[in-house]
Amino acid sequence: MVPGGERVRPSSQRRALRQQRILKRRRKLLLLLVWMAGVSLVASFFGAPGGWLPHIGIDVVLLGYAGFLIETKRRRIERSRKVRPIDQKRARREAEFEFFEPAISK
Repeated sequence: MVPGGERVRPSSQRRALRQQRILKRRRKLLLLLVWMAGVSLVASFFGAPGGWLPHIGIDVVLLGYAGFLIETKRRRIERSRKVRPIDQKRARREAEFEFFEPAISK
């Protein structure tokens, strides 16, 4: 056993790694959509089959995904401002509280 080797919240590291994987996957998808939009734009200039319709469709998907990313980031920032972790000592104190119903005499 190593002193100080235990994490206070082991779930926080897992959560951070999961968030990192999600952001990496989203970044890859965004770059793919931007690349597809560029390629379809160049292809439509040179008379690719289908004309401008594939390019317009990819642009719509790209704009929708960018909107999704912006909204997700806004919600994550808002949540981090509003939600704060529960103090462990306070949580234990509140868990030890017992409620007794007062006796009513008739």
